[in-house]
Amino acid sequence: MFNHAVKVENTVAMMQLTRQALSGLGIVPRVFAWSETGEPSGTGWILEEYMPGVDIESKYFTDVPREAQRFVFSQMATILKAVQDFELPPKASGFGGLAFDDSGAVISGPFAVEPYNGPYPDMDSMYKGMLQAQLVEADRSRVAQGWKEDGLRDRLDAFAERGLENILARSLPEHVRPNLIIGDVDDTNATGSFEFEAQAESEAEFFPMSVRFAKTRPYVDVDVSSVTLLNMGQDVSFSKDIKSVADGYLVV
Repeated sequence: MFNHAVKVENTVAMMQLTRQALSGLGIVPRVFAWSETGEPSGTGWILEEYMPGVDIESKYFTDVPREAQRFVFSQMATILKAVQDFELPPKASGFGGLAFDDSGAVISGPFAVEPYNGPYPDMDSMYKGMLQAQLVEADRSRVAQGWKEDGLRDRLDAFAERGLENILARSLPEHVRPNLIIGDVDDTNATGSFEFEAQAESEAEFFPMSVRFAKTRPYVDVDVSSVTLLNMGQDVSFSKDIKSVADGYLVV
């Protein structure tokens, strides 16, 4: 669920930085006006540049030659790498979303996805904050009711207090550089302008990319042979019937 109080501002800030990262390509639309206050349509809105493109989704796997498919996906990978390598402004070096300060500079902001808050100063505090947000959300849920049955909540609280700290101390690198993330990449976005939603700044959580397998047909020549947890080098179990790739895993 989106946090609509910050979603539009987060999107506009993301587009501004991504435009800088891909300045030589001209594929990121310019923003002419935006509002998150509910005016004039009653919801937040963005007035942006129209970007020409080609709708190839319906015939992509039937009419587009295999070599052309590979070329398109190689271009997408190059673009995603350029965005990931972009050096963020000093004020936008936290983990979470993006926002603007009073001078119009891009700064770190809260997540655009509920129930998470932020921004967090480092990845350690980000994971701890995300867990606490989930526990608070469970307390509000009439279905979960705080996960208090059978002593589950006591175990979760103990994990939040001690267990998570031990895991993070063993697993996270000492220094993690935040980077821009485009977390919704699939064959429907193969040409034309990018779609910018629910961005985040997190290396181990989303890097290198989150690719949604939106087709039931074979995905070009991709054959998943192993799934390795990023930054740890540990192989994890997986199914070749994957319908979506979990964030935080590199598929090779």
